[in-house]
Amino acid sequence: MPLVAPGLSETFIIQKLQQLKVPYNPQHFHTPGYIADQDLPGVYNLSKIFLFPSLCEGFGMPMVEAMACGAPVISSNTSCLPEIAGNAAMLHPRARSDGFGGTGGKGRR
Repeated sequence: MPLVAPGLSETFIIQKLQQLKVPYNPQHFHTPGYIADQDLPGVYNLSKIFLFPSLCEGFGMPMVEAMACGAPVISSNTSCLPEIAGNAAMLHPRARSDGFGGTGGKGRR
C-alpha cells in the first residue's frame, strides 16, 4: 500500500529515508503535489488511513475532512487536535519535529 504524500517532494522523502538508513522504493510513495479541493473527498474516500502529524495547527480542517469521509485518522496529540478529534482518532503522544515519535507511544481511541 503506497503512502500518498501531497505537498512533499520525492527528493524530500528520499533525503528523510536516507537519514533513517531506509531504502527508497518508488512503488511505496506517491507525491501528487497540490490536490484541488474538489478532488479531496475522493482521495479521503480511497484512504486506508489518514496520518496527520501536525505540530502546530490552527484548526485541523484536513483531519475533520478525512473523518467526514470515513477515513481512520492518526494524529498528533498537540495543539487543538485532541479537542477536535475527540475519541474519533488515534492520537500519538510523542510527536516531535524530528519525526513522528518513537516506537513506544500509545495512541488513544
